[in-house]
Amino acid sequence: MKKLIIIIIFLVSPLITNAQQLGASEPNNEEKIITANKISVGIPSSKIPKDYIAAIGGGLIVEEVLIELKETWPDYVFKKAYDLPPLKEVENFILQNGHLENIPSAEEVDKNGIKLGEMNIKLLEKIEELTLYIIEQEKRIKKLELNQKNSQN
Repeated sequence: MKKLIIIIIFLVSPLITNAQQLGASEPNNEEKIITANKISVGIPSSKIPKDYIAAIGGGLIVEEVLIELKETWPDYVFKKAYDLPPLKEVENFILQNGHLENIPSAEEVDKNGIKLGEMNIKLLEKIEELTLYIIEQEKRIKKLELNQKNSQN
């Protein structure tokens, strides 16, 4: 987390300095606040939830972001013990809930936003599950083709 803070300070400070050099007015406290505990650019620091240390109003352009995760990367999907749900269960969940299991609904995202690291883990889990389904289907297709070829002979 400290690396991300340093990157944000590194990125934001030159932008503010450059804007001042180009004749922009001095930012007021609502536009730029950097304290020992919080960084706020373009948004009042009072709007930063207590568990967060930085907020940027508007977009942010960066070339790279490193996210150090506290959670397990989903390699567990490829372990023998992983319980890959049957596609019928997946379909039933989608029909009942309108979204994939363990993926937030559009309503939840509108209300709470998403945490990029957490979402990347969930999306990779789904990609790995899809890979297992494709492998399974490929085996079934090969078996059907072999059975069809044998029945024609």
